[in-house]
Amino acid sequence: MIKKTFLIEIGTEELPPKELKILAESFKNNFLIELKKVNIIHGDVKWFATSRRLALKILNLSLLRFYHKIEKRGPAVFQAFDSNGIPTKIGKAWAYSCNISINQAERIVTEKGEWLVYRYIEKSKNIKELLVNVVKKSICNLNIVKSMRWSNKDIQFIRPIRTITMILGKDLIKGKILGVNSKRNIFGHRFMGKTKLIINDANEYPDILRKYGKVIADYEERKRIIIYEIKRIAKKLGGKVYLKNDDLIDEITSIIEWPVILIGNFKKKFLEIPLEELIYNLKKNQRCFFIYDKNNYLIPNFIFVSNIESSNSKEIIIGNEKVMNSRLSDIEFFLKMDKKIHLKDNLYNLKSVLFYNKLGTLFDKTFRLKLLSIYIAKKINANIDHVSRAAILSKCDLLTNMVFEYTNMQGIIGMYYALRDGEHKDVALALKEQYKPSFFDDKLPSTKVSDSLSIAEKIDNLVGILGIKKNFKGDNDPFALRRAAIGVLRIIIKNCYSIDLLKIVQKSVYLYGDKLSNVNVVNDVINFMFARLLFWYKYIGYKINIIQSVLACNLTQPYDFDLRIKAVDYFCSLKDSQQLIITNKRISNILNKSKESLSDKILISIMNSPEEVRFAINIILLQIKLSLVFINKNYKESLIELLSFYKNINIFFEKVKILDENKEIRINRLTLLNYLQELFLKIADISLLK
Repeated sequence: MIKKTFLIEIGTEELPPKELKILAESFKNNFLIELKKVNIIHGDVKWFATSRRLALKILNLSLLRFYHKIEKRGPAVFQAFDSNGIPTKIGKAWAYSCNISINQAERIVTEKGEWLVYRYIEKSKNIKELLVNVVKKSICNLNIVKSMRWSNKDIQFIRPIRTITMILGKDLIKGKILGVNSKRNIFGHRFMGKTKLIINDANEYPDILRKYGKVIADYEERKRIIIYEIKRIAKKLGGKVYLKNDDLIDEITSIIEWPVILIGNFKKKFLEIPLEELIYNLKKNQRCFFIYDKNNYLIPNFIFVSNIESSNSKEIIIGNEKVMNSRLSDIEFFLKMDKKIHLKDNLYNLKSVLFYNKLGTLFDKTFRLKLLSIYIAKKINANIDHVSRAAILSKCDLLTNMVFEYTNMQGIIGMYYALRDGEHKDVALALKEQYKPSFFDDKLPSTKVSDSLSIAEKIDNLVGILGIKKNFKGDNDPFALRRAAIGVLRIIIKNCYSIDLLKIVQKSVYLYGDKLSNVNVVNDVINFMFARLLFWYKYIGYKINIIQSVLACNLTQPYDFDLRIKAVDYFCSLKDSQQLIITNKRISNILNKSKESLSDKILISIMNSPEEVRFAINIILLQIKLSLVFINKNYKESLIELLSFYKNINIFFEKVKILDENKEIRINRLTLLNYLQELFLKIADISLLK
């Protein structure tokens, strides 16, 4: 069997660093899917990615011609033929589309019925032609949020494409991808080594780039080098770095093609700057890493990664040190200016700052937050005085010089200034944590005081924006309402707070007074938040039908929702659960089809069979038994009890005719079923699990 290595490299302008790894992995996954579709046999597939290229190298790709089995399923047999066995228009049309007579079709039987099917064997195309199509489809299926056009071509990709290289063994595969012809040219580093390289054999990749082009194309290798060198230098200085779950590592790996690790210094006096602000500047603005001594105190050094191997690296270091010290000097100045005024003194100045058009000022928002967070604090037993004080100070840092210059430091600066002013530590911490969680899997607030303010802050935003009918579609979410909703839900569920969102939202609407124009704001906010809850539980792995079965109960307590989800998920794992689900579905169908007005009571006196009487008594006993279980929210135990009741239901259906000719008896039996269904609906709509 003849096997060769296949290489595809897409040379581009600078790719977005935060998307590079995902893009490369997606390219590989798409490519594997497309290879499988055309039955191309291959060995390992390796992906490569730098700021200016995406590449795949496929080992041991088989060149044998093969036969591809094709199966085209047609319509159901009852649709393809009438009652006399004569082909219908549907059947004839399908056969014509397959270029066969309907009698040439085979039949297959599935759980859903009998179907027509046409099977045939298609000889493979030329392997090179197949690979070009595989590459095209793999690129087209990349999940690119924002594409762009370049030149005068009506072609879109995440960045302009400069080169396409497709080589099978030593053979160049000719073809055009996104308007660019495949050639042997690949680009090296912009400033070092050879800028343009000619690749003659797919097996030369990526070594040719490393040797002659000063590019380490292997993303994971670059990352390992960067991490190793950063730790080595930190250790040499007698310190350590914390790199676990550090997004900056991935960002730098995506930007740098030839990592050179360097170290710089800043003035010791800047260590007096609040830690978060110092770290923010080192990491976000300068893309640097900070070093801790053995006692976990910062030392006045920073590590950064250069993309150039210079004979005079001192100039690069000096340049970075100048920028760093200049930034820190500015911060020091802002801090000195802010020391002249206490945080609380900014409160009344918030009257001149608009929160949002039609929603009042930040001063108005502050006092809404005070009342709403106190309301929440009472529900979760948080310290009322601390919550009230934190709410009053919550927006005061927005008028400081530091936050004016570094807007994403709001809350953090508020915490430091509050501690400086002698506020209680829980009050100060709440100022920092009021915005948490600020992104999808961010840490939650750490105290009940912080929880109260954080929930109030997010609910106030949701009610305000949706209350003036500021809607948005698709991925557009300029007010970050989705994150706010998820944040509130995560705080409540994680901390097992028995909070009713409906009451909190109603309280928030009341506090807004006449500012809101949307009369349906309460329902809109609740529906919006529980739509996010569906998304969240789907994301963490629960099946959609389980989530929908609980959503059908129209709950407004997130923690209660969580308990039910877990109980239903457990129930579905039990041996006989499917039988009960099917039976429950049957009950739902009977009740939904009936147009009878059901009774409020079960009349045992008109029952004419012992099975019916026994069933009624068992339902009443089950109601009594489950009432206490429901109060304690032990839904798992409730479902187990209902599952054990399954045999009683079966006997009832076998021995008793539900839709009796006698109207009074019929209504009584339907009422029995309704009593039983209501027991299920106290947990979830089990009929939706089928």
